[in-house]
Amino acid sequence: MIPTTPNFANANTQLVKQPRHVFQLSGYSRTFTFGAPTAGQDRWIVEISSPSQKVDDLNGSSQFSDLSVGVIDKAALLTADVAANTLEGKVATLKTGFQGLADADFLTAATMRVDSIDSSHDGTAYTFNLKRDDRQLKAPIYQTGDNGKPTSNKNPKTLLGNPLDLLTSTLQTELGLAAGQINSTVINNYKNGLLAGMQMRFLLTTAPEGKHWIELELMKALGGYAFWNGAGQYTPFFFVPNQAVAVAMTLNQDKIIGVPLGKPAPLLNTVKYRFDYGDSGQSGANSELGFTDSTSKTKYGMSASEGVHIIESQGVRSGYQGWAWARVLAHTLTQRYGYQNLTYDVKAFWPALVLEPGDYVYLTHPRVPNRKAGTIGVTNVLCEVLGRSWNFKDCTVDLKLLDVSWLAPLVAYQIAADVTPAFPSASATQQQSYMFVASQATGNYSNGIAGNKMF
Repeated sequence: MIPTTPNFANANTQLVKQPRHVFQLSGYSRTFTFGAPTAGQDRWIVEISSPSQKVDDLNGSSQFSDLSVGVIDKAALLTADVAANTLEGKVATLKTGFQGLADADFLTAATMRVDSIDSSHDGTAYTFNLKRDDRQLKAPIYQTGDNGKPTSNKNPKTLLGNPLDLLTSTLQTELGLAAGQINSTVINNYKNGLLAGMQMRFLLTTAPEGKHWIELELMKALGGYAFWNGAGQYTPFFFVPNQAVAVAMTLNQDKIIGVPLGKPAPLLNTVKYRFDYGDSGQSGANSELGFTDSTSKTKYGMSASEGVHIIESQGVRSGYQGWAWARVLAHTLTQRYGYQNLTYDVKAFWPALVLEPGDYVYLTHPRVPNRKAGTIGVTNVLCEVLGRSWNFKDCTVDLKLLDVSWLAPLVAYQIAADVTPAFPSASATQQQSYMFVASQATGNYSNGIAGNKMF
């Protein structure tokens, strides 16, 4: 979720409010606004496009559309500025808030770069066309092999380390992103949490494109994707659960326009995970995990050629928890997409603009068909945000949600210490806090109670 100040959060909950937007370029004296300006600002913004952000979670990628801001050329002052300054390439920020709210409390909606500036509105305005920094990610990486010569079959480049360390090194050292362009807080949380102790080993024989390599070898292989947040920071998200879900917002009738109708996501109930590739990178995978969710397969009667997802990883190795990780990710994917899980297109009011990809929300609406219960109306359906689009003109947000209700009952447990008694003799606190050995056949403890689910 996009960080906000308490003042913004309070103002955003008010039923009556007047949105205000501020557009600024680094190293340029003018600040443009839509809504009453404060001191030193020009009330020249005439329109803002509706940017969209979409996630392809199965292939480790995301996409943010271009953003454009139209600014009136009042008294030809902007024409003079364009002639006297090179504004292309400058960092641009678009902030949003409300009338009466201090500028310091405004939310940073987008941080991008000026790609081009077009004349518009019959020559009375200019349109600033903004792009994300993805172009910077498309440069070749690891061009120098271990021996200092250009990377090739004879001069390979070896990489070994935690995938989050490899991500940081690739972004900073190879692609030249500044520290402020990388969400180090999120990266470190994953390094010390979900992916603690994880190691990947690559032997590169060519210098790959940075963006493609990150998406294929780090994100897809580990069950995640990355996106640029509002502050312009490259931010990873991994959907393998390792802690209780934190819900960012409840979307109910007070925040939703119309009735969101669900439709099934593509079915996926078989995963083939190939890894342990030869050091040459050419001899193919030496290990393959084939995983099928038999319950899903039986329920939907799919043939063996349908619902299959293939992952090929050059960095995952048996000697570095490769089999365990492949199994965990395969199970996650079949839970995520193996049971005709629904997606919802939701049009929400402006309070939802704080949501980002990977955020969890509850969906509650009395008129949404409940396909599981066979009734009308859903309550607190746990969903993950997979896409969003801001509509600055009417102050609404279009959201793409994926039903991830299967995550709701998962709880974090500790491994029981050696001195802990067997489950039937353990205290209530111990039973609620620890994992105990359960029957592999039934999943139950020795007294017949269902075992705590670690995953």
